[in-house]
Amino acid sequence: MASSSFAYLAVGQNHDPIWADGAVLTGTDAVAQAILTRLNLFLGEWWENLNLGLPVFQQMIGQLGSKRGLAVMQIAVTQNVLGTPYVNAVTSVEVTFNGGKLGFTVVAQTAFGSVTVTNLPGLSAALPGGS
Repeated sequence: MASSSFAYLAVGQNHDPIWADGAVLTGTDAVAQAILTRLNLFLGEWWENLNLGLPVFQQMIGQLGSKRGLAVMQIAVTQNVLGTPYVNAVTSVEVTFNGGKLGFTVVAQTAFGSVTVTNLPGLSAALPGGS
């Protein structure tokens, strides 16, 4: 374990912040939430930093179901995860496209341990511990 600390506000199933007492995540849970938040952001969507997010509209529209589209998305997901604070390495990235919906499973090594973040079409995003 690392001696550093990292805190992140928990979000609910609709990706809205939870403002209740005790809704602050730390350690691997905080990093997992930060990864998921970054992967749910489109490139150019956040006014404070237009360079963050996945290039869905810029590079992937119209080709998501193709091998090239999935390869581009896998690279984009990997780069976004590597840009997350306290992420040291990406162990694996699996990208799927089913029924017009993009899904991913990412395993990353962080300063606090390994995390797995999953967002599959038709299912809610999953974080460690069922959060």
